[in-house]
Amino acid sequence: MIDKDSGTSSSFPPEVAAEVAEMVLAGATSYEGAEEQVRQFEEAAAAAFGARHCLAVSSGTAALYLALSALGVSTGVEVISPAYSFFRTASPVMHLGGSLVLADSLRDNENVDPAAVEACITPRTEGIVVVHWAGHVCDMEAIWRIAERHSLWVVEDAAHAHGAHHRGKPLGEGRSDAVCYSLQAKKLVAAGQGGLLCTASPDLWETALLLGYFRPRLAQDVAGAVRRPFVHSGLGLNFQIAPLGLPLARYCLQRLEQVIAARADYALALDRALATSRFLAPPHSYPYATRQSHYMYRPQVRPEVDEELADAYLAALAEAGVPIARKRDVIMADEPMYRGQWDGRWRADVPGPVLNARRLSAHSTDLRLANVWDAALAARLTGAIGDIEESFARLAARVSP
Repeated sequence: MIDKDSGTSSSFPPEVAAEVAEMVLAGATSYEGAEEQVRQFEEAAAAAFGARHCLAVSSGTAALYLALSALGVSTGVEVISPAYSFFRTASPVMHLGGSLVLADSLRDNENVDPAAVEACITPRTEGIVVVHWAGHVCDMEAIWRIAERHSLWVVEDAAHAHGAHHRGKPLGEGRSDAVCYSLQAKKLVAAGQGGLLCTASPDLWETALLLGYFRPRLAQDVAGAVRRPFVHSGLGLNFQIAPLGLPLARYCLQRLEQVIAARADYALALDRALATSRFLAPPHSYPYATRQSHYMYRPQVRPEVDEELADAYLAALAEAGVPIARKRDVIMADEPMYRGQWDGRWRADVPGPVLNARRLSAHSTDLRLANVWDAALAARLTGAIGDIEESFARLAARVSP
């Protein structure tokens, strides 16, 4: 089993806990008075993720909401988003009054298919949201070319992709209008709850700042003449990050390189262990994804494997200490919310069948990775896979017609 000290969720040393306790005892729990701490964390995050500007907010969903609002999503604005994603990728579009269009995944990767995105474009389309699912990087070059051909903006949901690189560069150095991160407790950079909006655009950053913050920060940071008159009230939303989460997030950010390296080593060992598996296919990666964050390691049950046999195989792996289970994600096209059953205005448009997304979801699993490399643990995991693989191959041979 994965040891507590090297587990999948972020654990914190006593000195970080003491820093949080000291803030509580001093009554330093409000954003007011913590402005400089927030700014310092934003600067460190911007440097780590390759961004010119970074805004720390209350959640990854809030970061998406602010980015989309700053880009003008409102009634009648059409936004293309992956059918395969957590619902919070889509909900900000709906809350802003936009029209959601869902695009299918690649055949062998849970990320959105650029060809499917382009097939969804209509005269009303103004933007594209992509998700780096499980920390696997999307084909951003293809997405940017589509966006440039059709004069669309691009937002990246990088809730799973802290520290990931596309073609050798951090995501923040790309051509997207905004890259948004979650700092929720299970993420590689965790504040308990929080988010980051990263952008190269000072106008988008200032607009998002006006939406999510208020005095005194706005008076100091909003310099644009158009927006300066509104620094007292901002635009009324209370999306600041909670300062008690900052020591946690700083600690995670400081050790992010170590965590990514450890997870990459585990993923490589697992890829090799599953390379010849009759039951599971390792996650498929592409050359443009030059560094994954490996937030999740998600092998696919091979479609030709009988479902009962596959479930027994996964149960045997779990019993042997491999932290794996089925992970059937609900496709947004199938969610009652996005089929208009709550409010007809929230009905998503699905121009074509999302067959790849449904098939991938039906066969997906989740194998939890540790944050600290342990060669003995890796050997136990891969050894257990080899043993179970051998015994189930014999079982499959006996039950074959």
